[in-house]
Amino acid sequence: MNLRYPIIAGAICLAVCHTVTEQTVAVEGVEGVYERFLESGESWEELSDFSYSGYRYSEVPIPGGTSPRLDVADFGAIPDDGSSDRDALQAAFDEAERLGGATIVFGRGEYVLDAETGETEPLRLYASNTVLLGQGSGEGGTTLRMDRPLYPLDPDKMYSTPFVIQVSPREVSERRLATVASGAKRGSFQLEIADTGELQVGDWVTLFLEDEDAVASFFGERDVSELWSRVFKQGVMLAERHQIAEIDGRSVRFAEPLQVDVDAAFDWELREYVALEEIGVESIRFLGGWTEDFIHHRSARDDGAWSCLRLTSVRNSWVRDVTFDSWNYSLSLFDTSATSVLRVQLAGVKGHFGIHTRRGYGNLIGLVSDTMGNHHGPSVGYQSASSVFWRYEGSPDSSFDSHSTGPYATLLDACSGGWMYGRSGGPLAGMPNHMRYLTIWNYERTGGDEPVFDFWRENPNKRDRFLDPVIVGFHGLATEFEESSVGVVESLGAAVEPASLFEAQLSRRLGELPEFLKEEMRLWEELSRR
Repeated sequence: MNLRYPIIAGAICLAVCHTVTEQTVAVEGVEGVYERFLESGESWEELSDFSYSGYRYSEVPIPGGTSPRLDVADFGAIPDDGSSDRDALQAAFDEAERLGGATIVFGRGEYVLDAETGETEPLRLYASNTVLLGQGSGEGGTTLRMDRPLYPLDPDKMYSTPFVIQVSPREVSERRLATVASGAKRGSFQLEIADTGELQVGDWVTLFLEDEDAVASFFGERDVSELWSRVFKQGVMLAERHQIAEIDGRSVRFAEPLQVDVDAAFDWELREYVALEEIGVESIRFLGGWTEDFIHHRSARDDGAWSCLRLTSVRNSWVRDVTFDSWNYSLSLFDTSATSVLRVQLAGVKGHFGIHTRRGYGNLIGLVSDTMGNHHGPSVGYQSASSVFWRYEGSPDSSFDSHSTGPYATLLDACSGGWMYGRSGGPLAGMPNHMRYLTIWNYERTGGDEPVFDFWRENPNKRDRFLDPVIVGFHGLATEFEESSVGVVESLGAAVEPASLFEAQLSRRLGELPEFLKEEMRLWEELSRR
């Protein structure tokens, strides 16, 4: 059985299919969509404001580290001796926690993450204000190597394989703090709360929704299949992270804009959001042992036996100047917000995931080169919001992945790579792959055979199901889109100005593009020329 709800927003499915082609859209129309955003203020209709992304929302430079400094050699980690450094590194991590944070410094050379004998236990870091600092991700720098595979915690669940380095608080909480008293539109910063007694300026909270009655509002006329059991039985599920900037009576103002319409008729509430802060991973090459031919979901070995780094419940943090070489899952951002991933190289043979973010707000993943052709390219999922993939260079045989269960307001900005069916994953229970406000800006398609894409195919078992995406400046290989399955398509076949929506929106908000971001771009271009 399918349920059909009355139209609220989005395109109406036509009885006769029509595709949007290069001939049907004029380049000059793009000025319309961007100009409409500039004139909209906080009343967004098409484009979202994605400038609130990255470390401290890209307003200040990433810091150079924190005091005190801990040399891993003092804990027994000696590079290039071929012996396991796993226990010595865990001792350094534990000392950083005891001190309340530290810069953990690695020397030049190669460190071994495998245990001396037996299965390797993941390294665990539980301290805010902690930076893992190497001497460079290239030749002559710092390498952390893991040769042997990790194994799933549950043999019946291939996805239960741990990451070799895990950063998280020791405990997290999603305790309810307040309920929302009146609604607000996407783009607004302000909400009326029933009781602000447990809220303080500076707190981070989760704007949470799980409500079956909200389905009609979010899906409009789109069919919702009973096969999509999460939304069909539990309703719309959202977990948008925010920091409280002001409290005035019952009015709460956030530091960042809402990325979703809040209708007080539904069960919106504010919950606690516990996280580490000021975590850095910098100037390191992580070398795994994945060298085989990848087959999706063939085995736990394929899907994640070499999983490198997971940041869980972390915010205002960064991963910078890092190479992930020969991993089948390189980097996971889980419940992580306001974090920058910059100047990252993904190398080796095809794996499962490159960089994936879920259940966070405002993560900036930019200046990335992925030559692996990972099955899932730049990847979002599970209620992520305002995720930005910026100048992400994917390979022709990879493709964007939206991994279901309610991600929304994602920007693919000045990115390149393949575009193909079958690469957006997640369980059928969690469909659709992406909710509203997926924005694809100046994407250069370099691979994939399909000439036409329909993002709302009739068969409810089909993946690659995106709810009314906004597509501007999509170019490269000739591509058409089924008109009834998209929200906005402009300048199909030709790139537009501004070349980068993120850069334009950030420059507009701050008055100019920050010098430190220009320096990151300069360093990335310098590396790309080598």
